[in-house]
Amino acid sequence: MRKVGIILFSLGLAFSLLGCVRDTTPPAVVRTSPAPHSQDVPLDSTISITFTEPMDREGVLRLLQVLPATEVRVEWQGTELLLIPRLPLSPGTEYRVSFAATPSDRAGNLLPDFSLVFKTKAFSAVYKNLETLLWAPDNRSLLFTAESEATPRLYLLNIYNGEVKRVSEAPGYQLEPAINPEGTTIAFVGGVGAPSLYLHDLASAKTTAVKLSMSGLMPGTPRFSPDGSILALYGIIGRADGHSDIYQSLWVYDLNKESVQLASPEGVSVRFLGFSADSRHLYFLSTYGQYIYAYNFRYDLWVADLLTGEQRQLSHGGLVHNFYAGHQSASDDLFVYSTWEARDIAANIILFPRDLFVLQGDPLEHRPLLIGGSNASPQFSPAGESVLFVSGRGARGGQDLFVMNTRGENIRQLTFTTLAKLFPRWSPDGQRIAFVERQGESFVIYIMNADGTDLRRTMQLELTKQ
Repeated sequence: MRKVGIILFSLGLAFSLLGCVRDTTPPAVVRTSPAPHSQDVPLDSTISITFTEPMDREGVLRLLQVLPATEVRVEWQGTELLLIPRLPLSPGTEYRVSFAATPSDRAGNLLPDFSLVFKTKAFSAVYKNLETLLWAPDNRSLLFTAESEATPRLYLLNIYNGEVKRVSEAPGYQLEPAINPEGTTIAFVGGVGAPSLYLHDLASAKTTAVKLSMSGLMPGTPRFSPDGSILALYGIIGRADGHSDIYQSLWVYDLNKESVQLASPEGVSVRFLGFSADSRHLYFLSTYGQYIYAYNFRYDLWVADLLTGEQRQLSHGGLVHNFYAGHQSASDDLFVYSTWEARDIAANIILFPRDLFVLQGDPLEHRPLLIGGSNASPQFSPAGESVLFVSGRGARGGQDLFVMNTRGENIRQLTFTTLAKLFPRWSPDGQRIAFVERQGESFVIYIMNADGTDLRRTMQLELTKQ
């Protein structure tokens, strides 16, 4: 029995001593995705680092750095660290994943020097011009019009993987697109020769030409109602001079009934503002008196009841002067617009942006937001609490993006490059802003967070020589 006791004691002592052996093996990285020095990495890639053993997770995350700075969501799956970018990576960009100091495993053993370098796929295309930029309701795609092979066409850009696809194979040009609120249908003006209205179903990829019984050169600038059942359309019925189509009428096309009706007075020039939230009423501006010259407009505010056909004038005496680039708040019947003045009229009509105003239909309200300087392209945020606009008010001049509240206060600058900015657009969820910057012979599409952080290049469109 004594021998058995001695053996058991010895075994217990051996196991106890083995249990006290300290882990002195340093951890290592056995796999990464993307692989080191990868090229053409997709923009929607997840970055992963797999270690040989469990790490001090708090220390790893505290020391981790991704350059250029990228906001990521972090997940651990055992010994694998996943970095999931909250926005797509920037195209044609070299990224470096490393640690500010050396992290360790749970036993305190230090990881040897580590750095992961890879480069994302670059996306560019050659066009003659870029004419439109719109968000799709999915917050993942941008619709733009660009001229390729001498014909303007519609394209969809997936901001997560950088892929661009042609929207419709219908022949001829494709201009002035609008997307219905559900994101299922695109309306545009196009064709060969005289303009026609087209509807493109994104699910079936089918494009249908719509026959409209309207007078004049029809149609122009289709816009969907909030419920997606109605399209507002311009009808051009005359020219004031060689520069401007100013004699316009406003029509509505009921997609369910496939019928069209006139919504505005005839023999004047009108400017579409928007629909009421219930899609029953249509707000528009109509020229006041004889102020119908190509370089000096005055308008009054009107509303049309699309159920009864009644047209009602809400202001009198030319309330609005030189209306340009209006946008409607999604939260109410409120509109923001910029004015313009004409320069060098004898040689040509050059529009020069100026002041920003807010206009409300019922009850009638008209108030200035910004007076003086160069301010253009105002856009309400989806929640209606902010206004995005292009302005030359920055310290270095040029054109940059700014945001303010709906009283014209708390103005904040979002970009700082001074180069020409075009088509600033809030994403439907209000989380991001897209815009186009003219860089020499290129149009570059950018996206950024709504507060101006995480600015990133999405696609570069090279311009051919005119």
